[in-house]
Amino acid sequence: MPSYLLVAHQTASSAEFIQAVVDITVERGDAEFVLLVPETPVEDLLDWQEGDSQTIARRTAEAVRAKLSEMGVKVVRTTTGDPSPLKAITAEIEENGRKFDGIVISTLPLQRSRWLTLDQPTRIERRFGVPVTHVVGHSITMTRERLLDGLNEDLNLELETLFGA
Repeated sequence: MPSYLLVAHQTASSAEFIQAVVDITVERGDAEFVLLVPETPVEDLLDWQEGDSQTIARRTAEAVRAKLSEMGVKVVRTTTGDPSPLKAITAEIEENGRKFDGIVISTLPLQRSRWLTLDQPTRIERRFGVPVTHVVGHSITMTRERLLDGLNEDLNLELETLFGA
């Protein structure tokens, strides 16, 4: 049974990433997937989200698992890991001793992607010797209202810390 490691965070729910995984499922009907969501530091996220990096990564993993399952994709496990995709993948492989037939990594577009700036897809393919499919997800943006609400909440917390509540 072919096994694939899916690596994504901010673009995990993007149409491009979901479609790439569905395409593998259609092509290799018996494929199974492990979804790994690196714990991107909160301050590096494009949109404001409530919670710490681990909580946000877990929430993302479960939401994407549900979405993929609805589409007939067999996600056997979700996990979170180091903010560095390379380190997170290394830990996943070493801790579980599992071999993958391929890795699918989803990034933001080049202008916004820290992972692409560090050439993670190429480095991952070289390091693990398995085919890497790189998917560019469109920026997942939030509404202006939601952004302002999040920024105001952060500002209020900062003020409470400085001046007491």
